[in-house]
Amino acid sequence: MKLTAETLNVVDKLIHVEATREDLKDQFETAYRFYRSRVNLPGFRKGQIPVDVIRQRFGRDIELEEIQKELNKVYQDQIVREHNPMGETQLTKLEWENDSLSATFKIGISPNVKLVDITKLKVPKLVHDVSDKEVDEEVQRALEREGTTEEVDEKITKDHVVNVDAQSLDDKKKPIEGQVDKDQTIDLSQSGAEEFLKNLKGKKAGQSVDMTVKSGKEKDRFRVTINKVLKKHPAEATEEFCKKQSGDQATTLDELKSHIRSQMQMYFDQTSDRLFQQDVIEVLLKAHEFQTPEVFQDQIVEHALKEYKEKQGDKLPDTFDEQAYRDSQKEMAEREARWVFINKALQEKYDDIEITAEDVDQELEKMATSYGLTVDQIKGFYAQNTSELESLRNKIRDEKVFAKLESELQIKEMDKDAFNKYKEKENK
Repeated sequence: MKLTAETLNVVDKLIHVEATREDLKDQFETAYRFYRSRVNLPGFRKGQIPVDVIRQRFGRDIELEEIQKELNKVYQDQIVREHNPMGETQLTKLEWENDSLSATFKIGISPNVKLVDITKLKVPKLVHDVSDKEVDEEVQRALEREGTTEEVDEKITKDHVVNVDAQSLDDKKKPIEGQVDKDQTIDLSQSGAEEFLKNLKGKKAGQSVDMTVKSGKEKDRFRVTINKVLKKHPAEATEEFCKKQSGDQATTLDELKSHIRSQMQMYFDQTSDRLFQQDVIEVLLKAHEFQTPEVFQDQIVEHALKEYKEKQGDKLPDTFDEQAYRDSQKEMAEREARWVFINKALQEKYDDIEITAEDVDQELEKMATSYGLTVDQIKGFYAQNTSELESLRNKIRDEKVFAKLESELQIKEMDKDAFNKYKEKENK
């Protein structure tokens, strides 16, 4: 067999394989003898069928099977050894015509990622300590959730709950048939209800208001009819209420506040860590420009498509355009591929990282608390799922990498307001 390499770019190659029948003669003859001893044909004794008959009846299938075996051997013995491909190699061409074999492998070569000076990179980080005001507001929301409402004949304020019908309107403010949401209940004191409060404030039940809500660059128009105006009667902070809101961790209002503060702070800390990791990844991606193998990107896209199919119950709509979906995932795949190689370079940079049994136990304890299970239950699951345990160890390793990065990067700590303004500016 003759192998020639065609370089497409620094990370993509085509390996062309050519052979003749003479090159494959021994493999074919061995295969024919094998099939001759096992095939049953009417009119012939088993094992006594002439080879020419075997060749005439089954020749192409037998030869293609042997060619596949030989190509697999060539791939493992020569291509892997000489080129060290990564990702899922693609066999893009296989032709066996006129006693000539022509095949092409598309392979990816791992890029050489040279990390920039980490200490010069700047990354924002959200830092927030839960305030007494935030705790009090959360307690109040809980009291209102557990309370009752009373229909009233009052002008609407931010302290009311309203029941409305929302009719979609076209550009000429005419109702769009079939596009109406009936009996929608909106707490005007809640985040996200600002537009409704702005338009409904001062109105009463029975009145209608046309309003426009921006959705990105688009504008949605509605005619909101007020069915009911409801006044809230919050619950009382009884022992039963405190137990219910804390999962039996608190019996008094002070204990409940302490519990809520702890939960809120944990949420903010976890959110901060998640956003920080996202920002670190974004900064590192911007700082490192390099090509990644197309076969590796294709692998990521195929994985995304598989997950999408699973979410749809493995039954995609008839109108689903699979190629369009693949095209839409290309940018994501390229970014994810680059991060894989950057992360690999970081793992090599921080090669002193160790994953101890204590690290694993601590992570399992956190998971047990989060899922409401015992540590033994969590350990039992991972004991029976070794692949999941390896994924857990990789997660711990990644967290330690980010901890290393945090110690080297230039971190700009920001409170909630400053961080939100920064993100708004960044997304423009």
